[in-house]
Amino acid sequence: MISSVMRKSAPLLMLMLLGFLVSLPWSSVANELTVTKIGQWGGGGNYDDVAVAGNYAYAATGRGLAIVDISTPTAPTLAGSYDTSGSALGVAVDGNYAYVADGSSGL
Repeated sequence: MISSVMRKSAPLLMLMLLGFLVSLPWSSVANELTVTKIGQWGGGGNYDDVAVAGNYAYAATGRGLAIVDISTPTAPTLAGSYDTSGSALGVAVDGNYAYVADGSSGL
């Protein structure tokens, strides 16, 4: 008996849920996600991953690792780079070390 009641009321419950979701204030959520550019670094190339630690951004590029000084956000500058033997696909920073996932060359 309970299962037949549930089967009959399921479409009504779904319709009520849909009505609730449609009534949510989605426009206010969209306004909170506005992004404003304050600076850029024109290093060129593609970036597969970026990790930020302190005043530095570590970017995995097709050519290796780029280290960008972001202490002045409106004018980031290249602090250093390292060419890896493969194509850097990912980067993670822990303490004083940056770990680069370098495609088929490994870590």
